[in-house]
Amino acid sequence: MRRGILGFAVSFGLTVLFLVIGLSRPFEGVGFRTGEIAASVSPLVSVSGLISPETGGKVGDEKFGFCLSAGPGLVRVNAELVVDRKAEPVGAPVVPGTVFEARATIQGLPVTRFGSPVTIAIYFSPSNLPPGVRTEELFVAAYSERLGKWVALPTVVDTRAGVAKGRTIHLATFALVAMPGMRTMPDMSGHWAEEFVVALQSLGIVSGCPDGTFKPDEVVTKAEFATLVGSAVGLKPVDASGSPLTDIADHWAAGYIEACRQAGLLMEDEGRYDPDEAITRAEMAVVLGRAVKVNPFDAATGFQDDASIPAWARGYVCILRNRGVISGRPGNVFDPFGTGTRAESAKIVWEILMR
Repeated sequence: MRRGILGFAVSFGLTVLFLVIGLSRPFEGVGFRTGEIAASVSPLVSVSGLISPETGGKVGDEKFGFCLSAGPGLVRVNAELVVDRKAEPVGAPVVPGTVFEARATIQGLPVTRFGSPVTIAIYFSPSNLPPGVRTEELFVAAYSERLGKWVALPTVVDTRAGVAKGRTIHLATFALVAMPGMRTMPDMSGHWAEEFVVALQSLGIVSGCPDGTFKPDEVVTKAEFATLVGSAVGLKPVDASGSPLTDIADHWAAGYIEACRQAGLLMEDEGRYDPDEAITRAEMAVVLGRAVKVNPFDAATGFQDDASIPAWARGYVCILRNRGVISGRPGNVFDPFGTGTRAESAKIVWEILMR
């Protein structure tokens, strides 16, 4: 029987990892009218400024309708930031007049992400919100060109002040978006993986536990990880009745486990799979590496415990680290035989989807 704490929604069949995700469209029917724009809108169509290592900085203000702010230490050298007001995307579930694109360069080179979050503030007129839209349904969202979807950010909305603030490490096109039915999980507030979990939740890839929490620091089982990665690469559950994996026939995740096996993602091809055992970080690296079709080669990973990473996983760990998909634990260790957590799984799957 399916475990209640799984929380990985698999009803949204993701079809192409890097290009298109075939999700249902939860925002259709919101019905914003293009004339409903705040009464006082700045005539400016673009603003620019600097983010410095010493003081950070901010670009934009309430009059412009958008402000990006960063604290000191975000960058090592000055970053030049430009924010452009954008036309309303056709059919997008956005509050009109709240679409902005943020771009940055450092020493002439484009920057698409930072090492720590910046704050995105979008200003709006509460009186111009369409009827029936509730405050808890409003999110600052980033548009993913690769996914073709609006992706929610951790957001706090002050309706009386007419401002919504979100946090993100990515630069993109941002907007204030209504996401009916989307509810953030209380135990993710302030967690290091909050942005990734909220993003995947808004895409329908993860969901909460029956009690409304996510339990980010609980371990992930092999069955849960196979289900998450399998759905992320567009695999469909298959009949596992004849699987050479002898212990999955009656398991709730049997269809995804067998699909992953047939796709060559799993280390096990026959015998016991032990679906309810915790997956190790080394095993996670192999499944992920195979999912994105990397060609592993045995090279130093740069982790302090490199010598303890088994040869069958080292090549995958090396490549995935270089691509920024996986990272180490405190002390720059990989901890290959440590268990993976739900938060770590959310982060690495989001990194895969965004690259």
